[in-house]
Amino acid sequence: MLKCPCGIVYVGQTIRKVKERIKEHKGDIRNFKKDTATDTPVSRHFNMNKHHVSQLKWLVLEVVESPHRGATIGSGCPIV
Repeated sequence: MLKCPCGIVYVGQTIRKVKERIKEHKGDIRNFKKDTATDTPVSRHFNMNKHHVSQLKWLVLEVVESPHRGATIGSGCPIV
């Protein structure tokens, strides 16, 4: 979950490492350009509302185990 200073919350999911995904969000906010790969809902909101990347707050709500191919159900990498 990502939260901005005005209280709007963005909830997403990823199978990648959380730190990597947060780093991408911060990069998109810092390097925002309309109609490019950095133009995401989060970066657009931060840009349009003059928020600073340092104001981005985040929290992992849940980690869900996902089975790998050939693995038994219940084992695998976390989805957050």
